[in-house]
Amino acid sequence: MLDDKQLSPGVYRMKHDSMTTAYLDTYKDDKIRIIEEESTPVGEVLGLDIYSAVHLPTNKRMYITTGDITK
Repeated sequence: MLDDKQLSPGVYRMKHDSMTTAYLDTYKDDKIRIIEEESTPVGEVLGLDIYSAVHLPTNKRMYITTGDITK
C-alpha cells in the first residue's frame, strides 16, 4: 500500500473463492489487476476501503478490499 490508502498498481491474486454482486465467481489464486488510475479507494463499507479491479480471467470489473488479495 502506498500513501493515502493507494494500492500499488499491478497484478494481485485472490486469497479466497468468492462471488461478486454481479454473480462473477472468483477463485483462490485468480489474478486481478489494479491500474494506476484506479488505485485509490472508490468507497468504504464497515470501515474497509473498497477498490476497483479487473478480474483477468473474465476481463470484468469487480470490487475488492485489501483483505481479498495478495501480491
